[in-house]
Amino acid sequence: MHETGELVRQYRVVRRIGRGGMGEVYEAEDETLRRRVALKTIRAEERPSAREKSRFLREARILSRLDHPGICRIHDYIEGEDRDHLVLEFIRGRTLSDLEFPVRGRLGLVEQLLRVLAVAHENDIVHRDLKPDNVMVTDTGVLKVLDFGLARPGARLRGDADTVSAGGGPIVPADGVGDTFTIEAGILGTPAYMSPEQARGEPATSASDMYSCGLIIHFLLTGTGAYGEPGNVVRLLDRVRDADVLPLPGVDPDLADLVARLTHRSPGARPSAESALIRLRRIRTKRSRRHRRIALAAAVIVLLLGGLKYTRDLRFERGRADEQRARAEDLFGFMLGDLGPRLEEVGRLDIMDGVGNQALRYFAGRDTTSLDVGDTRRLARTLNLIGEIRMKRGQPDSAEVAFRRARELLRARAVAARGDAEAQALLGSTEFWLGSVAYGRGDLARATECFRTYHRISRELVSADPTEPRWRQELAYAQTNLAAVYRANGETASALLVLDEAIAAKRALLADDPADADLRSSLANSEAMMAEVQSEAWRFREALEHLHRARLLAEEALASSPLDAELSSRCSTLLQREGVMLLNLGHVGDARPLLERDLDLARELVGREPENVDWRVGYAISLATAMRAAVYADRVDEADALRREWTERGADAGTGTDGILARASVAREIARLDLSRGRPADALRGLGSSLAELEPRVATSGRCRISSLRSLALAMAAACLTGEAARYDAARDRFATLWADGAGVDGDAPAVASRRDWAWLTGDEEIVETTSGRLDGAGWAAPAEGWLRRLIAGSGKVDEHELVFPCR
Repeated sequence: MHETGELVRQYRVVRRIGRGGMGEVYEAEDETLRRRVALKTIRAEERPSAREKSRFLREARILSRLDHPGICRIHDYIEGEDRDHLVLEFIRGRTLSDLEFPVRGRLGLVEQLLRVLAVAHENDIVHRDLKPDNVMVTDTGVLKVLDFGLARPGARLRGDADTVSAGGGPIVPADGVGDTFTIEAGILGTPAYMSPEQARGEPATSASDMYSCGLIIHFLLTGTGAYGEPGNVVRLLDRVRDADVLPLPGVDPDLADLVARLTHRSPGARPSAESALIRLRRIRTKRSRRHRRIALAAAVIVLLLGGLKYTRDLRFERGRADEQRARAEDLFGFMLGDLGPRLEEVGRLDIMDGVGNQALRYFAGRDTTSLDVGDTRRLARTLNLIGEIRMKRGQPDSAEVAFRRARELLRARAVAARGDAEAQALLGSTEFWLGSVAYGRGDLARATECFRTYHRISRELVSADPTEPRWRQELAYAQTNLAAVYRANGETASALLVLDEAIAAKRALLADDPADADLRSSLANSEAMMAEVQSEAWRFREALEHLHRARLLAEEALASSPLDAELSSRCSTLLQREGVMLLNLGHVGDARPLLERDLDLARELVGREPENVDWRVGYAISLATAMRAAVYADRVDEADALRREWTERGADAGTGTDGILARASVAREIARLDLSRGRPADALRGLGSSLAELEPRVATSGRCRISSLRSLALAMAAACLTGEAARYDAARDRFATLWADGAGVDGDAPAVASRRDWAWLTGDEEIVETTSGRLDGAGWAAPAEGWLRRLIAGSGKVDEHELVFPCR
């Protein structure tokens, strides 16, 4: 046993974090590379033979070269006199055994596990002791497989059983540690998760891993072992040899069949990891359509003209026959559902207001007590269409009336028996819209409740009919909506897990139908949302990967529809965000071409529709970011040309909060340019005007507060260079006040980077060290700090080492 502070080669022990069958596990500090590691001791009696060690080290080298995110990295193997040590990646998280049930995103975890096994098996590496305790989920939702290749034939295993006879020889008695056992002349393993061939003393193969994987899936689905409570280890081993696994009632039939195949008694009958992965993806995702298409506009017009006459003749009298009621309700559905999208394309949804009002009055007087399932579906669908149109018209209150009425109908009638999938799907759609209304109002509790119901219904539909393509896409939509509320609630880990499921589903769907533009757009949105959540979790490199994928999807869509203004705007936004992330990670050269394309798109949009405020705001942000990249690249002439362009276009971004923030971004980059040009007085003047515009909104807008913090740090530098002590003091004190009063600002990386600049400018070395450690640890390498220090040091007005300013 090691003591805290003890040194094992260059690894200093921090604390013991667990025990295993081979020895203790410690958290340790690698004093050479300055990183945390897990130090696993291997007792003398458990040391592998020379042959086994050679095999293990070979596999460790292969695993290290693979550098797969789902495999716990092996850093080193240390041989000692009384024990050996294995140096592993240090992982913060929980094993599958420690997860709370039901496990959220469990099929996403299974997919991650299968991906790991596919890579390992492709490289002829077998785990040999796969079980929930050897699989961890990190705090950010990434699955990690531990102890790859560490199990070995002929080992003496420790467990908590009595000495019994089984198969090839006696089982070693327990010492109270773990749940693994040894069959002498047999195979190391954990009975509840070993394969039948391992229980018979035969060598473990990749098929053995797949059997254990099937048992892990069974565990994740049920929360209990696949063999139930066999009573003692002898009975358990008998069941293992016979592959006597409990059935999975109530589980998606395709998923239950996959588990059955994985846990087949014969190794040759089990699917490979790659085959199981393909099958799992098919189970999780199938192509569906959300929107219907209209074939001919002429047909719509003809039907509309005829329908209007028929509507007048009906006068919505309740005394009409059932057939006439059905025709009237079908007409409402046609006008709202088929005609609505056409009117939306030409910006005339206002025409639908009268139709919606008439429909609501009609349904208010409709006797619903004797409705059959078909009638209920028809009425609920029409009510939902009314609500959707009103949502698009910016009328959430009146939309909610229609959605609530639809939900009442569906709950009271067709859904009561839960036997009608179409009615269930309608209810799920209704819950989605009600959740959207609540989300728009900021009522996160109600939105979460509605989105969870939508998710549950979609999941039930998939379980009941996995072959129906629409339900899979509904489930992917539901996962995305859940992620949005989890994110808003600050549940980052949950948001990441659910988004990972949604993205995997949509990628598979798009692979089946690459021409589906709606699906491509939906996937791009999910990738972009994942990037936002990853950024909020300070996982900037991962965020960059998702931004890159989202941007490529948007550019593919734009290439197919180059005149689509919304696609151009979306593509511009994603180019800008990816470029900014590259700047923040220190890749100025890679960022500049993206930001140039972004600015070209933004210019085009403003030129196409100059009065569009959204386009003007986007253009201002794009221009500001391009200016910053030019200054960081020491291309001040390019930045100067962009400033002139901004002035010549009228410097207009609207009067709303977005416009004020956009102008503040431009003002900061112009100030950065002025400082680079040696014009600190001009920089200070421009920043002062911008800060005055931001000030009235900082109390109510977190974005304005963060923007002010960023501008104040630059204002302090400008005041220092001009020698204006009063303005320096004012900027310094205002920054300190905004930081102290700003709940959550310490989670925003640009704000933290500005605080680092503020601390450096004030000479607070402790805060400089703290903020630098946090930013550097997350990979944040924006050149702003280095640029600012070089600028001020080059001015000769500050001693870079003493951090003493002449104005103070």
